[in-house]
Amino acid sequence: MKKLALLCLVGGLSCHVFAQQKAKDENPHARRLKNANTRRTIGIALTAVGGGLTAIGLSANPSITSAAAVVSGVAALGIGIPLWCVGIHQKNKLMSSQAVSLSLTPHWNGATLCFRF
Repeated sequence: MKKLALLCLVGGLSCHVFAQQKAKDENPHARRLKNANTRRTIGIALTAVGGGLTAIGLSANPSITSAAAVVSGVAALGIGIPLWCVGIHQKNKLMSSQAVSLSLTPHWNGATLCFRF
C-alpha cells in the first residue's frame, strides 16, 4: 500500500511539473517579434477608438456622456499612441538585427570595414 501511495504521489507530481513547462519549439526571436506585432496592433486599435470617441464627444451636445467620451477617448489615445510607437520600434529593431550588413566607414587613420550578421 505504501508503494502504491508513493507511486501515485510521484506520478502526480511529475505530471504537474510537466504541465507547467513551456513549449521549447518557439524561437525566442520569433516570440519577441510576435509580441512587437501584437503591441503595434493593439496600439493602432486603441488610437483609432480613442480618436473616434474624442471626435464623437467633441461633436455632441455638451453633456456628461460627451465629457465621458472625450475623457475616455483621450485616455485611449494616450495609451494607444505609445503602444503603437513602441511596437513599431521593437519590430524594426528585431528585423534589423536579423539582417546581414556590410559597411565601410572612414576612420581617423584609414577606413573601417564592418560586417554585421
